[in-house]
Amino acid sequence: MNVLIVGGGGTIGSATAAYLAWKEIVDTVYILDLNENMAESHAMDLAQSAFSCSHTQVKAGDWSKLADCQMMIVAAGLPASVATHDYSKDLASLMPLIQQIAQALRQYNPNAVVLSMTNPLDAFNYTLYQVSGLPARQFLALSQNDTLRFQWALAEHLGCRPEQVGCYVVGEHGPGKIPLFSTVTVDGQPKSFPPQEQQQIQAEMAAWWKKFLEVSGNRTAGWTSGAAAAQVVEAVAGLRKAPIACSVILEERQGYSMGWPVELDAAGVRAALTLHLTDEETSQVNAAKAALKAAQEEIRKYLGLDKN
Repeated sequence: MNVLIVGGGGTIGSATAAYLAWKEIVDTVYILDLNENMAESHAMDLAQSAFSCSHTQVKAGDWSKLADCQMMIVAAGLPASVATHDYSKDLASLMPLIQQIAQALRQYNPNAVVLSMTNPLDAFNYTLYQVSGLPARQFLALSQNDTLRFQWALAEHLGCRPEQVGCYVVGEHGPGKIPLFSTVTVDGQPKSFPPQEQQQIQAEMAAWWKKFLEVSGNRTAGWTSGAAAAQVVEAVAGLRKAPIACSVILEERQGYSMGWPVELDAAGVRAALTLHLTDEETSQVNAAKAALKAAQEEIRKYLGLDKN
């Protein structure tokens, strides 16, 4: 399996390439970047870093390499100095990139699975699907990093190893994310938390994120994003059998993309996981669906896109 990383010269793209190479998840990683010298630099450096532990090839590439790839990863995005955090305005700024990606897919490989890591994540994923005209199941966006953070926080709170903990985060990739305490397991066994303890864990997660933002400035969480993206690629490649959380479009023209655990295969989403949620969680999920659909409708109107 080969992968093309668009924006592979940036923090998130290069971190993703590193995980894919060091863990030998794919055969070849092609790095594409507007800065061609940076793409070549990362490719040369990563190839040299991986040769002693992996047979994965890392090379600079262009759009035509998509013809040889089963998967495209989109790690390009707006610089922090440009992003307005108004979803409609930011998507308008990203439309040239979206149109370029859609054209490359149609021209070189209309069957490729796309994993987007570009914010605003859910809106970017749905808009790219809408512009491309390709099947919804091919379009994934990275929300597994939310689940990784929840898993890490639970392990810290419980004093166990993170790999002992199972859990999912669903909903919006952003402030509206929903950690599902009903899905938490430890060593495969369900683990329940009273409301006060749930609030404490969420407060611990919020405190970590607050400190990260304080010390990071404009730096994004590239290593966590790269690790999460590598897990998604593992699932698409058939190397990871467990369901994984992604922002997905479970039905054609449903009007939004939202985080949910899904089973993946070489064609993208194979099946959504059925979850048995609490009444409160069900209400939160329904509210998230309505909010994401309303936001996408506003984006559609703002961008002048045909309804899809």
